[in-house]
Amino acid sequence: MFESLLKELLHPEPTAHLYANTDFSQLNWFEMQWVNWYLWIDNPILATGLMSFVLHEIVYFGRCIPWIIVDAIPYFNRWKLQPGKVPSPKDQWECTKLVLLTHFTVEIPQIWLFHPMAEALGMQTWQVPFPNWKTMAVQVAIFFVLEDFWHYFAHKSLHYGPLYKRIHKIHHKYSAPFGLAAEYAHPLEVLILGVGVIGGPMLYCFLTGEMHIATVYLWISVKLFQTIDAHSGYDFPWSLRHILPFWGGADYHDFHHMSFINVCPLFPFPFLY
Repeated sequence: MFESLLKELLHPEPTAHLYANTDFSQLNWFEMQWVNWYLWIDNPILATGLMSFVLHEIVYFGRCIPWIIVDAIPYFNRWKLQPGKVPSPKDQWECTKLVLLTHFTVEIPQIWLFHPMAEALGMQTWQVPFPNWKTMAVQVAIFFVLEDFWHYFAHKSLHYGPLYKRIHKIHHKYSAPFGLAAEYAHPLEVLILGVGVIGGPMLYCFLTGEMHIATVYLWISVKLFQTIDAHSGYDFPWSLRHILPFWGGADYHDFHHMSFINVCPLFPFPFLY
């Protein structure tokens, strides 16, 4: 597998033939941009890897930036769960450095290997058109439930003495979490919890043979959005947890960081970590 992957990376076959039987007149704007991206890169593995990494960085830091701005404006302190613990610019920068290091050393290899693994399970990557929105919504909901069960047991295990001391303690450096700290963690923790995020789509694809990577991208984007919100340290009257009863907000997770107890419960109270 590694040899075939290396061969395809070094000596890619032309991508144009993949779309030889595609009716472009039936595609929407987003689907056409998808096709143009794969044609421009002209290597499906490279195109998927680049898109996956760039998407992750844009969504992660794009969602963190509003919280950095909120932390810098005293007006919003009234909604901060631990008002006396606003992260300093130094805290933000130290956190960012470790997060970036993890992204470039731990996550890039996983992202790069995702394309061949996904296609081996029958997942669509370069293909168009996309699934309809109802299909994608149902699949994302299933992934939330699967990830919640995995995260509960993995997180609880990471609070076991030796594992906490050697691995999970890094994530608890900040007793008052903030957005950027959502992925501030030991590389092994990133790998362990990452299995829950990507394992659901892989398992679903293996069992059903019906999955498009566009759905995986939507799932990861929503999951990052929720995870960063849970670490934001703020509970606004308009926070999603007050609108969606199944949405895990910052209140529970902030208390977990402050007290180092209360590992999140299972469904029907999912996504609370």
